[in-house]
Amino acid sequence: MTSSTEPIEIDSESESSQHGEDIVWPNFTDIVHVPGRELSLGLQHLEVKLVVRKAMDFVLEHLLFYNGFPGLALRAIWSRRAFIKASTSLVSSVGAHVQDRYQQLSDRFRSDAPYVRNLSRLVRIHLI
Repeated sequence: MTSSTEPIEIDSESESSQHGEDIVWPNFTDIVHVPGRELSLGLQHLEVKLVVRKAMDFVLEHLLFYNGFPGLALRAIWSRRAFIKASTSLVSSVGAHVQDRYQQLSDRFRSDAPYVRNLSRLVRIHLI
């Protein structure tokens, strides 16, 4: 839990927007950081939390059933696919009033590699 005096930063500046793309993503897709602390799932917006939690299950599935010791490149591929699969599955399982939000997250996972790389720290693979 963060104290009320700690500043929270919203990371809406992605490298893709700095390279000429004029995509402006909705605020709920932004990554929330507390300076001086590791990235935390608990501080993220609800939609991002749900997608990350579901993506964790997909990554765990790959670890258990396909490859228990993936290299860095394979982990990066798994993370991106897990985020896309998680957001797409949420689009089809939630009410119509929020489907667009998960579709926007899915679109961001497909097109914003720095965003995926930063969020992948939340589903990184640790030794048990």
